[in-house]
Amino acid sequence: MSIWHTLFYFCFYSSAVLIYGVGISQSIQNSTKLQINIVYECIFTTIVCIISALIVRVISLKILLPLRLQILMPLVAIIIIMPISVLINLITEKLNFVKYGSIYLTVPCVILSVTESFSNLNMIFTVLGFILSYYLLIPFIYSIRQRINKSNVKADFNNDSLTFISIVVVLCAIFAIDISWLNLGDLNL
Repeated sequence: MSIWHTLFYFCFYSSAVLIYGVGISQSIQNSTKLQINIVYECIFTTIVCIISALIVRVISLKILLPLRLQILMPLVAIIIIMPISVLINLITEKLNFVKYGSIYLTVPCVILSVTESFSNLNMIFTVLGFILSYYLLIPFIYSIRQRINKSNVKADFNNDSLTFISIVVVLCAIFAIDISWLNLGDLNL
């Protein structure tokens, strides 16, 4: 699979936000109103994820794998991500940017990218696909929320539950083409 296929695969088809539910509640909370600060948060999240993923991959391949301690990789990821996140927070405070605070997204992103990649370049594009899938979903959810707010929804329904249902419908539409029972396989009729 080429690098661009990896990016689009992890951004759209195998979106960790839609498939695993990573950060979906945060994306619904962030979609109440769109802000320009989200661009800075996306940039800082990408920087933290790429740096952390590279360090965790090296530690994983050079130390954990020879000692057969791969089970400790998530713990190592958390230990690596925390100081990098603090450093990025210090830099963003000095530059008067919004404080970086998406640790809920960084840890699963690093773990997924390290375990799903076979090279450093592939890992970087996996990180980019993961981050893009999260931040591209926020305007989409925002538009769903605006549509729900304009409609006459009964008071019994919560807007967040209708947003979740809308996301599930979109997810079903994306995976409708991957229905295994429609595939005839090796049957020669």
